[in-house]
Amino acid sequence: MSKIKALRDQRAEKAREARNLLDQNAGDKFTQEIETQVDALYEQIDRIDAQI
Repeated sequence: MSKIKALRDQRAEKAREARNLLDQNAGDKFTQEIETQVDALYEQIDRIDAQI
């Protein structure tokens, strides 16, 4: 598997994780802890994007 494909797969997985957290914790369920987790996933996505 090429490095770019592996990075794209990693990015897609992180994006799915973030989307799932947001979908499962909408409205009143959206806490500071969830926001921190989502922000961390977005930072990981940004780092992966920089490598692609």
